[in-house]
Amino acid sequence: MRAHFGGSSRKSLVASRVSLDAAVKGADANSASALSSELFFVADVLSTNIAVRRALTDPSRDGKAKAAFISELFGKKVGGVALGLVTELSSLRWSAPKDLVLVLEQLAIEAEASAANIAGELDRVEDEIFTAAAAFASSTDLRKALTSDATNAKATLVADILKGASGSTVKLVSQMVNAWRGRSIESAFADYQAALAARRNRVIALVRVAAPLSQAQQDRLATTLTSKVGQPVRINIEIDPTVLGGVSVKFADEIVDSFHGFDKEWLLEDFNLNNQTVMVAPAAGFYSTKGIGTNQVRIAYVLKKENLIKSVAILKAALTKYNSL
Repeated sequence: MRAHFGGSSRKSLVASRVSLDAAVKGADANSASALSSELFFVADVLSTNIAVRRALTDPSRDGKAKAAFISELFGKKVGGVALGLVTELSSLRWSAPKDLVLVLEQLAIEAEASAANIAGELDRVEDEIFTAAAAFASSTDLRKALTSDATNAKATLVADILKGASGSTVKLVSQMVNAWRGRSIESAFADYQAALAARRNRVIALVRVAAPLSQAQQDRLATTLTSKVGQPVRINIEIDPTVLGGVSVKFADEIVDSFHGFDKEWLLEDFNLNNQTVMVAPAAGFYSTKGIGTNQVRIAYVLKKENLIKSVAILKAALTKYNSL
């Protein structure tokens, strides 16, 4: 979100997103949406109870005591996945107690974005939120009605205005207008749009290739990444002749596998030169500096010079073949 977190809270947000990735991996749209609702519920409870916020963010408090407290508060009201996430968040360090509420809201929005992505509606939801933001911000009457304390009236108004919109859109806007958290309409919509974009960035893979991929290759790569992540992944392709091995995949701000589908699968299973092949490993893992070695490989188990020469020849032939597929 656009909130400016302190150092501890920034790190905790990163860790929280990784936990959410694991929570929605393999989930269906209904399960992801249910998780979103439960996280919104917990965020709303904490936002109105300073003592609970402080208890859950107190670094001096024992983790087991926090877990027991969370179970007592929410165990009968949310599912096991949400309960586990909240417990995990309570174990992290926070710059300020209110940051826990904001991150819970962030995760709730992203969980609903995951539900929309699984249902194939994330583009639609983002467009509808953008349109709603413009409509609400430009009308004085709407602004007045949506910032009132009449919860039922606001729910009816949102439903009327967003008639025909995605269920995820109606849910997110309804949640937002009932939990402004001190924000203006513009700021609240901006926060929600930023959260949707953050989740989108975690289901988009930047694929750098030495040569254009055929549609069959693109489909195979998308299928492999979708299987790895546990929900639909969109790929954006960039041509870069310097990519060794033909393919480099960057996903969720990190290199997933610089040679995905080449060293671990294709080279060992589908290629041979005179009934011989070689085993290679992405070199990035051998460097401590991030970004170094992403266009390199290491050849495994080669001790003799003549075998090294032969291995390089096999690798050269494999690269030529792979890039021609």
